[in-house]
Amino acid sequence: MAINSNLGQRIKELRISKGYSQELLASKTDLNIRTIQRIESGESVPRGDTLNRLSEVLDVSLDEIILNNERMKNIQIEKLIDVLIKFSASIIILGALFKIMHWPFADLMVKIGLLSGFMLGSYEISRLKKVIKLLEQKNS
Repeated sequence: MAINSNLGQRIKELRISKGYSQELLASKTDLNIRTIQRIESGESVPRGDTLNRLSEVLDVSLDEIILNNERMKNIQIEKLIDVLIKFSASIIILGALFKIMHWPFADLMVKIGLLSGFMLGSYEISRLKKVIKLLEQKNS
């Protein structure tokens, strides 16, 4: 049902961005208004021919309708990775500060930060370096 509602939500967003009412979209696609309502609410999945008509009337590719859901998932994953990277970096920085101040558990914090950073993989760490570089450029 989540995929249906995501697809329906995407079609609704595209319809609204065009300034179309459900009635107008139904008329332009030769579909029943109830069909449009069921698609947008996620109650039904549009067939291939229906998707084709929707994409033509909404003036978007099928990929833009269907794959946008995948892009949204990827964006959410990217945001999560960004949060995890910031968390890892924060722990490493705090651990280093605590180590300077000779606080107990400082070494443990640095190790936890490094371990969590390692778990994210080298790709994410290189992204962190790019973010830091961009921040440095903005601040200079």
